[in-house]
Amino acid sequence: MLPPAKSMDDMRTVVTNSTVDGVLSATLALLIADAPVPSRRESGPRQGFRCF
Repeated sequence: MLPPAKSMDDMRTVVTNSTVDGVLSATLALLIADAPVPSRRESGPRQGFRCF
């Protein structure tokens, strides 16, 4: 918990840090959501893999 900002420069720093934190968090969430998730329906070998 941060104490109240004592000056406008302190307030700008808090706002900038919060904005950067929010943008980075949203970017990470989008990257995780876009990651391929293996399907449970795939019971056989993956495409390109030859099973002898």
